[in-house]
Amino acid sequence: MNIEAQIRKVGDSLGIILPTEALQQLNGKEGTTVYLTDSGEGSVTINQSSSDLEQIVKLTEEGMDQYRNALNELAK
Repeated sequence: MNIEAQIRKVGDSLGIILPTEALQQLNGKEGTTVYLTDSGEGSVTINQSSSDLEQIVKLTEEGMDQYRNALNELAK
């Protein structure tokens, strides 16, 4: 499936307005978090959830909490 969408100015940012068909595929609505994944060759894949990414974020946050003092010293 290929769906065309345009990049538009939204306030001071840029955004992509997703057509209804794309939102239905994502089971998305306003406020739904989506993840863009580099698919190579200048393309991205949009997913509603990313268990891999969520796991990576969780582990990163745990590591940052555990080593907060060391990270603060390294940041000096």
